[in-house]
Order: sequence, then C-alpha cells, then structure tokens
Amino acid sequence: MREEFKGFWKTGIAFGLLSSLIYVIYLTLKFNYFWENPFMYQLSGIVTYFIFIILMVSVGVYLRNKHEFSGIGTRQLFQVFFIIILITEFTSFLYNYIYMVYINPDFTSQYLESTVQYYLERGHSQEDLNVHIESLDEVSNEYMSLSYHIRGSFTWVAIDSIVAMLLSLFMKRPSSEEVI
Repeated sequence: MREEFKGFWKTGIAFGLLSSLIYVIYLTLKFNYFWENPFMYQLSGIVTYFIFIILMVSVGVYLRNKHEFSGIGTRQLFQVFFIIILITEFTSFLYNYIYMVYINPDFTSQYLESTVQYYLERGHSQEDLNVHIESLDEVSNEYMSLSYHIRGSFTWVAIDSIVAMLLSLFMKRPSSEEVI
C-alpha cells in the first residue's frame, strides 16, 4: 500500500513562492523594458511560460527522487503543482492589477503608441495598422478593470491545471510494491 505523501503543502508553498518571485521579476522586466517592441513583449510571455513549465518539471523530478522507494502518484504530484499554480496566479493577478491601475495607469496607452510606431517603422499598411489599433483599444479599455484581471487569472489557472495534470500523469513513480 502506498504511504500517504506528507509535506505536499510545504513543497507546494516553497516552490509556489519561488515561481511567484520569478514571475514578478519577469513582469517587472516586461513592463519596463519589453513594452516598446510588441514582438519582444509577446515573446517574453512565451519564454516565461516555458520557464514555468521547466520549474514544474523540476519539482516533479525532485519529488520523484525524494520518494523513490515509496513512490509518488498522480494525485500527489497534481496537489503540489496546483498549489504552485494558485500561488503564482494570485501573485500575478495582484502584481498586474496594482501595476496597471496604481503604478503606471498610462501603460496601455504607451504600449499602444509604441505598437503603432513599431508597425509604421516596418512599413505595414494603414489597414493593418487600423486592425491592430482597434484590437489594442478594446483590450486597453478593459485592462483597467478588476474583472478583466480576475477572468484572466481563472483562465490561466484552468490552462495551467491541464498542463499540471498532464505532467502528473507522465511523472508519477509507482511504489516498489506496485512494480513487483
């Protein structure tokens, strides 16, 4: 019989705080340095998501090695991953909302201006430019609302949970009793 995995709270909170710290550093860099180039702005988000997945895989490997003989199952791995996700997304929600509403409320208009400049420098047609401006205007008006940030956080919790479940399925380690 598999021994119940103890300490998943501690592990989840520790790695959740680490993930949150990494994410806050990324958001600070993104909002201060990458906003002038829309390509780099979006690319930085993709790179950071891969860093988050690498962190989750590292946690899974750590837990597999730590529980080599007793085994660790899908449920235990997912519990730790889910705690990490909740802490990271809550931190992301708070940081985004506080930054956009209180620290730099002009961020969306600055980003819109830099995007227009980016497309003009690359010779895009006025029609392409108008399409991008309209979509950015819609998002920028909504970006200041609390409900936008809450919806975004819940969406990412759902997406991250699916990824965490898949990682849990692939990374579980059967106990020595189950192998025999």
